[in-house]
Amino acid sequence: MTAGADTVGDAGEVRRVELASVGLLAATVGWGGAFVAGKLVLQELPELTASAWRYAGATIVLLPFGSRHWRATSLRPVALPLALMVVCGGIVYPWLFMASLARTSATNTSLIVSIMPVLTCLLCPLVGERISPRRWLAVGLALAGAVVVIARGDVAKLAELRSVNTGDLLALAAAVVWSIFNLASRSVVVRVPTTLVNSCVFGGGALVLFALAAPEQPIVRLLAASPQAIGGLLFLTLVPTVLSGLAYLHAVRVLGLSRTVVFIYCVPFVTATLAALILGEALDWYQAGGGALIFAGLLLALERSGMSGS
Repeated sequence: MTAGADTVGDAGEVRRVELASVGLLAATVGWGGAFVAGKLVLQELPELTASAWRYAGATIVLLPFGSRHWRATSLRPVALPLALMVVCGGIVYPWLFMASLARTSATNTSLIVSIMPVLTCLLCPLVGERISPRRWLAVGLALAGAVVVIARGDVAKLAELRSVNTGDLLALAAAVVWSIFNLASRSVVVRVPTTLVNSCVFGGGALVLFALAAPEQPIVRLLAASPQAIGGLLFLTLVPTVLSGLAYLHAVRVLGLSRTVVFIYCVPFVTATLAALILGEALDWYQAGGGALIFAGLLLALERSGMSGS
């Protein structure tokens, strides 16, 4: 290959990384809004019913796109990790997320779930990714920023987590389950189109969630819901589930797992910003300072010199 071809190839790779990074940043907006929308939905719908309708809607949106790849893609080589993704990401995690929001504060849920990237990075060597010292520093900076934002600049507030309630335990379980989902996705997304992967995850999850939610009468509950609750459910379905989910799995393929999960630390900052815009809360110093730490960690994680084994 000539030097010119090498240059074109390098430029193309840089472009792919840039697009994946922009997609992830957009995805964090959806994930940040999920906390607000989830609270609105849970005022009227039980967590299993809300989770079932959320994933059923996502399946309806994605299936026409994912089905195009059925004949050209063999799922047999990735059957085991894909099944693990369905169980973790399609059934257990959405229920744990909604159940946690229903039983504890959004602050506690955000803080505990934000442990997920650390858990994922600790397990990354299991899927062949070696974590460089630079990227560990990036994780530390981003985690510090998330803590500053969630604790509102008062780290003493974190002591409240010592009295762990059921919702806090569910959030911790959600972080663990999401970490397992991340590890399973690494070997799947390099072989299977993301629309097909998410169609399987959401479709399989919706079927099981509807079966579990049957005693709650999910159809009756949805028909009786207010426009506000239905609007929140539509947002949960289209933005954080469909669009953010596709951007996330695409980034895992392009950026690697350990660099992708660092973007999760943007979510608390985005949530604080949305609260200021939608709820009229002032943007305080701890939100700006925490956001600066978060983005410093992201920039450090995206440095090519900080990549290893991706």
